[in-house]
Amino acid sequence: WVLEAATSRSLSQLAEERIFSPVGMTRSAFTLTAAMRVPGTLAVPNPPGHHYGVVEYPAAALRSTAGDLAKYMLALTAAPDECPLLRPVSLAQLLPETFAGGLAWWGRDAAYGVRCKKSQVWSHGGYMQGVRTHIHLWPLKRAATIVLTNSENESVKNQIVKALERVMLAVTTSADAVAVAARVGESPSTHKRGARTALPLVVEEQD
Repeated sequence: WVLEAATSRSLSQLAEERIFSPVGMTRSAFTLTAAMRVPGTLAVPNPPGHHYGVVEYPAAALRSTAGDLAKYMLALTAAPDECPLLRPVSLAQLLPETFAGGLAWWGRDAAYGVRCKKSQVWSHGGYMQGVRTHIHLWPLKRAATIVLTNSENESVKNQIVKALERVMLAVTTSADAVAVAARVGESPSTHKRGARTALPLVVEEQD
């Protein structure tokens, strides 16, 4: 609401102008109507249900894809002076080097974050009826993982997240992250910015 009041523009307009368009996120929207205009953007919840929002808008309002979120992660993990979305000072406020006090990201001080003094990862996740999601972001490794599932099975999502965490613990540099991605293999949803690679992972549970 602060942004909308200060700019006289809707959140959807601001997101499109400041985030989606600059990094090429063509399948992301803050309204269900807009998301439905792009075929293949909405997964079918499992168990089957309807797509809905919450009164705490814009919380839980973004509809996106693993591929689009990968583009956003590539922007956030770029070198500070190469980030296409934020100036270095703003990026430092979003993701402090202390890994605490992040803006909307869970760090060492967050109830749902990796609460370890040596932790160097940001995360965020959530759930709605029929879906579970989670993102991890390692700025120092310039790497991130994205897990989107259309399942209410929390244990399945957690198994995937933990497996990815174990892989990333073995990564020490951004070059290692690229090597890991190369071993996994590229797919049509693979995105590259410079020499770095993002491999989004989509898991769908069928009846």
